[in-house]
Amino acid sequence: MESEGLPITDHHLAYVISPDGTRIGYRKFGKGPSLLFLHGGGFASQHYLELAERLASSYTVIMPVARGRGLTGPFGVGHGMRQEVEDIGAIVTETGAVIVFGHSRGGLVALEAGLCLPFQKIAV
Repeated sequence: MESEGLPITDHHLAYVISPDGTRIGYRKFGKGPSLLFLHGGGFASQHYLELAERLASSYTVIMPVARGRGLTGPFGVGHGMRQEVEDIGAIVTETGAVIVFGHSRGGLVALEAGLCLPFQKIAV
């Protein structure tokens, strides 16, 4: 697979189970310190593959797929920020990610998650 002439780093798909039982998918690229990358509301992780490629030589890029999109289960009854943070918490527990970058809607989730998760750095 290529994007703008750059080969996309080999990555694998993985899943965690959120506390409410929903399966949350994520893409994992590269090697190095884990960088959690939270996509914007009008996007999904595949829209950021070129950026993941560029970061993968320095970081293990973890790209969750938000609920209601491809690799992840549907929105539940009463879905809101609490579930978003729980989903991210499940991924952090699995991957050990302590650096987070959030774009647009992902930035809001990153800031909210930063109130209760052990992030060392947050960029939005």
